[in-house]
Amino acid sequence: MEIGTAINPCQEPQEAREDLKSVPNNQGPKEFAGKLDWFIFPFEEAEQVLEVFSHGAKKYGAPFTYRKLVPHDQLFSATMRHLIELHKGNQIDSESRIRHWAHIAANALMALSHHTNKEKSIIDVLIIGDY
Repeated sequence: MEIGTAINPCQEPQEAREDLKSVPNNQGPKEFAGKLDWFIFPFEEAEQVLEVFSHGAKKYGAPFTYRKLVPHDQLFSATMRHLIELHKGNQIDSESRIRHWAHIAANALMALSHHTNKEKSIIDVLIIGDY
């Protein structure tokens, strides 16, 4: 790879990394050490999760309602309902028309948001353990 050559964002991540390794450190891009590697992030799948959040914002009237209105026990129950639908062989949620896996991923992100913001519920104590 020549200096000044743009990296193709559609290129496979490993190929792009190999191209960068061929450029001497003092002549090429910054080092990757300690930085998030966005090449490995599944953007197409993340878009499906964003569709779930958009669906929820429309359904409940505003974005971020999950931060105040959805306790962990409800997220746990919703996740289980989506897992059961997958077990039955249903890939797509009948209401939203979005994949059940995307709903499960969205529920996990909502639970992470609750956990990150230290919003505690009985599920934290029973499943995750006390902080």
